[in-house]
Amino acid sequence: MVAWRWRGSARSRLVTMALVGVGLFPMVLQRPSPNHLKFVGAWTVAVCVVALAEPLGRHLGRLPVRHLNHSAPLVALAVVLGGLVALAPHHIGRYTAEVFTDGPLNRSSITVTHDSRTLPLGRGPGAKSAAREIGGLVALVDALTRPGERVFVGPADLTRTNYSDTFIYFLLPDLVPASRHIEMNPGLANRPGSGLANELLSADVLILTNRFDGWSEPNSSTEPGDPAAAAVVAMYFCDVGGTATWRVLTPCDRSGDR
Repeated sequence: MVAWRWRGSARSRLVTMALVGVGLFPMVLQRPSPNHLKFVGAWTVAVCVVALAEPLGRHLGRLPVRHLNHSAPLVALAVVLGGLVALAPHHIGRYTAEVFTDGPLNRSSITVTHDSRTLPLGRGPGAKSAAREIGGLVALVDALTRPGERVFVGPADLTRTNYSDTFIYFLLPDLVPASRHIEMNPGLANRPGSGLANELLSADVLILTNRFDGWSEPNSSTEPGDPAAAAVVAMYFCDVGGTATWRVLTPCDRSGDR
């Protein structure tokens, strides 16, 4: 349908873009974080700028000043971004500034490099602490596994699958993800019949974190889901080490426990 409408007039194309933007808008409101602004909100903001610039350019073109209509896109951009900052100065203002000014790979950024893969962590004492933990974590997993074995990364409480540190998969390229639920999503990975519990049985190592235990949003993500995956972890896997943030578990018959 989008491709069909794209063959129409400029107005038809703008309407198509606007409809897509309206569909994405709930995801922008869901979490006003830098990633949501970059990956989701960017479309909606761009459509608003185009929709405002079009009539503004026609209006400016009627004025006696030559080429004034060429400034319409810049004026529209300033109005849209300025309006967002005025409506939500903390979230939108702060996070928009981070989106356009943050340099994750500049010289002051803390990074972790493992198996020729580099992960930027930002700056400050928190980043240094995280780098030490992550470096120790992937070294431990390397010592416990062989290339081609299966790894699962997720929250410690698998009844609430709100998020996952997917960057750990990136740092362990020799291992195979044990589940199709790589990015944890509430209502999907923890729903009955998701298959997560059965997939965990095929894992050679689990990396679970308590980072998301305090997750609190005014929606169903705070409600526990299917307990089957958590029961599999409790019954078949044993803690063999890790850090204060991430724990490493392997099958109990492999670790010699229970």
